[in-house]
Amino acid sequence: MRHLIAASIAVMFAVFCTSCEDKKTTASSGLTTGRPAMARAEFEKAVMGKTPKEVSAAVGEPAQKNPAGSKEEWIFAMITTNGSKTDPATKVYFEGGKVVKVEYVEPS
Repeated sequence: MRHLIAASIAVMFAVFCTSCEDKKTTASSGLTTGRPAMARAEFEKAVMGKTPKEVSAAVGEPAQKNPAGSKEEWIFAMITTNGSKTDPATKVYFEGGKVVKVEYVEPS
C-alpha cells in the first residue's frame, strides 16, 4: 500500500510539472527531471550494483528516498520506459550500500 501511495504522489507531481520549462532536478518539486526517460534495460545497466553516489551521478536524484537501516528504497518519477509507455515510477532498492533490485510501476 505504501508503494502505491508513493507512486501515486510521484505521478501527480509529474502531471503537475509537465508544463514547467525548468528541467533541473529539484527536491522541492518531488520530480526526477532533467534527464530524458530511458529504456528499462538501460536504466538497470546504469544502476545495478552501484552505490547511492554512483546512482545519483548516473541517473540523477530520486523524487523520494526511504531509508530503513542497511536497506534503502529510492523512487524515481517518469524516468524509465517500456516500449512506448513511460513508467510512472521506478523503484531502486539498496542493501549494504549497493543496488540489488529495480522495480517498475506499470502505467495504468
